[in-house]
Amino acid sequence: MYRQSQKGIIVPLSTESLEQTELTTEEFLQYKELQHLIADEVSKLPEKMQRIYRLSRIEQLPIALIAEQLKVSEQTVKNTITSALKRLREKLSRYSSFLPFLL
Repeated sequence: MYRQSQKGIIVPLSTESLEQTELTTEEFLQYKELQHLIADEVSKLPEKMQRIYRLSRIEQLPIALIAEQLKVSEQTVKNTITSALKRLREKLSRYSSFLPFLL
């Protein structure tokens, strides 16, 4: 599974896909460490925010479908994703070079 960053670079989301890309060993280890840190920080988000974040970013469901499943408005889903991403970026700011690809 891949995700295209805002800068147009396509980055793998899974470790299996990542292993097939051309990264240095150091970059690969940093990426894996960051994945663990993101998972840890996501687990600290409020439950509803976690659920919306995971549905959007991990399961890659469209906003309309998330809103329908959770019986909330699309705007609520958008606002929640924005808030979650802001919190994660603040907590993980030292990894700013990788964040545009992962969040």
